[in-house]
Amino acid sequence: MQARDYGPFPYTPINARPKLEWPGGARLAIWIIPNIEFFPLSRGIAPHPGAPVGNPPSVRPWAQRDYGNRVGIWRLMDVLSKHGIRASPTLNNDICDHHPQIVRAAIELGWEILGHNRTNSVWLDQLSPEEERKTISQTLSRIAEITGPQAGRLARLRTRRDLAHAGLSRRRRLSLCRRLGQRPPALFHGHSRQAPCLNSVF
Repeated sequence: MQARDYGPFPYTPINARPKLEWPGGARLAIWIIPNIEFFPLSRGIAPHPGAPVGNPPSVRPWAQRDYGNRVGIWRLMDVLSKHGIRASPTLNNDICDHHPQIVRAAIELGWEILGHNRTNSVWLDQLSPEEERKTISQTLSRIAEITGPQAGRLARLRTRRDLAHAGLSRRRRLSLCRRLGQRPPALFHGHSRQAPCLNSVF
């Protein structure tokens, strides 16, 4: 994708946008997308997004993430199940290797799984395009060993061709769009943790 002055999507003022019609006349749609990730204590971890990575062992940020896998995610599953809400968690490969119980529980709850890198210790924008394609393929393959061939992917704009290379057909990439009656989306996920936005890039 080539950089443009305004960005990857056309400007549309809010008072000129078509009205969204949600099922049952609902006025609000919420996407629950917990990150379920494993971080090794043997590698440095930044204390918060944008901060420099600390020297291992980064006990405090590691403990925060470990608490999420030991306690937090299970409480979240209980609360969402109580209210009949399904989530779409983003998984990295490492969680499949270290805590597969979490992934299996998510599948039993009917959650829709998204791949989110092989490991969060190495960012995709630090890789070459060839390495990124290989990482995407490895990520989806490893997750599919547990979930079956259902996983999608939370992706940066550059990865759209890599998704096809990894075996995600155009039909699968567009399936959510058809259900929502929207244009094909690309989920922009970068250092700034910007919100997802619709882009006509597929």
